[in-house]
Amino acid sequence: MQNIKHAKFFVLLFFLCSIIHVKAQNEESQAQSFEPFGITISTGINNVVGMMGIGVYYSFTPQYILEIGVGQGGWGAIGSLQIQYYLPNADNSFLRGAYKRSGGGRDVELNLELIDKSTETILFNFYPVVNAQLTAGKSWTIKNTHRFFIEGGYSYFFGESHEKYRIQNSQIVLSETSKKALEFSMPGGLIFAIGFAIGL
Repeated sequence: MQNIKHAKFFVLLFFLCSIIHVKAQNEESQAQSFEPFGITISTGINNVVGMMGIGVYYSFTPQYILEIGVGQGGWGAIGSLQIQYYLPNADNSFLRGAYKRSGGGRDVELNLELIDKSTETILFNFYPVVNAQLTAGKSWTIKNTHRFFIEGGYSYFFGESHEKYRIQNSQIVLSETSKKALEFSMPGGLIFAIGFAIGL
């Protein structure tokens, strides 16, 4: 079921980019001055590479950029695949679609409230979480080949939150407040990110 959801997202993303590209062919496009290869460094909330990460990109046309990224977030190590499209005649504005996987972790210690309102340090296993992300942003050129960028959007969470973690001690029962706190800490929701792209 999740594979079907993933496929639907990327078909929709490809369809959207195709429509925009066809429209761009009928307009005068402002070519970007990107280097074919480069690296990115970024941070943010629900950022595609987490709280801090790097990416390697390839600009295969003046408007399309393909990027792979790695980083670290609150739900473990992150890997991502991204495609970025610079809108024609839009002053360096872009759309970015991404597939992100957060790896989770074992033996994660958290101090949380139990159902009887007491608190305890609990050992968790966090399972991988997959997100599909769509953002819009803007970049500013620095010294012809480098860019500063800012973007915002939404990260869609695949699956059920209660399936993404396990308490190692099966006798422990969390309070509803703790369950909501765990759900809130999972990757997904509103995105805000800033970063630099360095042309090589």
